[in-house]
Amino acid sequence: HFTQSIIEAAPMLTYIFDLTENRNVFVSPQIEPILGYTAEEIQAFGGELMANLLHPDDAPRVAEYAEKIIAGGGEQNHELEYRMRHKDG
Repeated sequence: HFTQSIIEAAPMLTYIFDLTENRNVFVSPQIEPILGYTAEEIQAFGGELMANLLHPDDAPRVAEYAEKIIAGGGEQNHELEYRMRHKDG
């Protein structure tokens, strides 16, 4: 509960995407002011979230990074910065 409270209070977008199951696990409330989508709309994208919102120039780098994470296995934290399209385009 403490960690979730911190994430929800932080002025940044936080989300968790399960690469193995290809699904959204968590998205913080900041998604709406930052990208224009509600948490429910993000969940509705399911496994197509990245395909629909990821900037095309960043897609190859993100895919390569995801493959490295999957190949490495284990419980580790990873961080990657990339661009996503706002709901209004």
